[in-house]
Amino acid sequence: RQRVIAIICTLSYGFSYLIWLHAIVPEVFALHVLFSVFIFYLMLLYRESGKLQNLLWSSFLMGLSLTHHHTIIFLLPMYIFLGFSQFKKSRIKPTMILLMLLYFIIGLLPYIYVFWASKTIPAINWEEPHTLQGFLRLITRAIYGTFRSGNSFGLNPIDRYYLLRLFRDSIILDFNRLGIILVIIGIVTQWFRNKNIFWILLLGFICSGPLFIFYTGFPPVLNYYIGIIERFLLIPYLFLFIWMGYGIQKSVSIVNKIISFVIRKSYNFPVSTIFLLIPLSLFLINYPRMYSLKDDRTAEKLAEDILLTVNDNGILLVIDDTSTFNTQYVYWTQGGKNKWRQIKYIQIGLSNEPFYLNIINKYYPELELPEKVSTDNTFKILVEKNFARFPIYSATRFKTPDGYEW
Repeated sequence: RQRVIAIICTLSYGFSYLIWLHAIVPEVFALHVLFSVFIFYLMLLYRESGKLQNLLWSSFLMGLSLTHHHTIIFLLPMYIFLGFSQFKKSRIKPTMILLMLLYFIIGLLPYIYVFWASKTIPAINWEEPHTLQGFLRLITRAIYGTFRSGNSFGLNPIDRYYLLRLFRDSIILDFNRLGIILVIIGIVTQWFRNKNIFWILLLGFICSGPLFIFYTGFPPVLNYYIGIIERFLLIPYLFLFIWMGYGIQKSVSIVNKIISFVIRKSYNFPVSTIFLLIPLSLFLINYPRMYSLKDDRTAEKLAEDILLTVNDNGILLVIDDTSTFNTQYVYWTQGGKNKWRQIKYIQIGLSNEPFYLNIINKYYPELELPEKVSTDNTFKILVEKNFARFPIYSATRFKTPDGYEW
């Protein structure tokens, strides 16, 4: 165990652009990384010691992390494989399984808040999870479709192929030649040193990297989608930095052997400290980029610009994620419709969902709503019923019948 090398890899991971960026922006992925690493650590302790408490706390954190982000499921095969050897030795008993299940359920308890909050029909209330059907749809992401990250993304195999190429290119760009060489050395070293751990890490890398990227189905054609894909690289990069640590350790060993051969004397030169230049260079490169974000209000200004274009008592229609979530945040956290001149904020993408019509009915009772939800016509009917009564504005373009002005 090399503490200096461990520190080098930890700092390099933390100071790399993607990881540092998602550590300071209000997103879910930094906590997701923490859960992933913590469960891995506990399962590794269980593998080495066989102590039941490590397995039980892993079960608890697995449940807790599921309430945070479902992508933890992609690491489940690795966790099972990690503890498999100990499972065989311990001969898991029914009482042990029941205890694991109990800890897992306790980890899921934050979902109770979803039931409680949904009953009041808050402004953001996807699927109305206080009902059993709505709750099951929420936790299974039914609104997004099957084998894809969103229902607007297709199942085109060509897109998925280019996603994998983008994944490869991102690694080359972020790790550069030195990092990739060290990763390759680390992979080879670990293969010969401990094949079991090698297969475990490889399984985690494949499931969280290529397999998950292939699953998402994002079309890699716009910078917007590339930006979305980047945040899912945090976990696979974690495995690459672990392998880089093995690569540094092997490189240090080789250099020390060469020095000892040259001076004809056994000597361990602190070569590993030279690799501190890696996290130092990453810090110097990325610190100015991160520091500038503390004053960045681009998202808030975009939302304010959109809201300020709408006349008093108007209807604002939003559909794309950038417009939707920025305006949603500013609108609901800074006064709602009372602050924003009685503007009626409508998400077009949810207009065909019964639960969203209930939200509109609560917060904008003055609007006329369709009597029945229709997959194709709900939005059209909503506009037609209210066009003559309220000015309607849209953050995106639509085909409109003659006589409509946008």
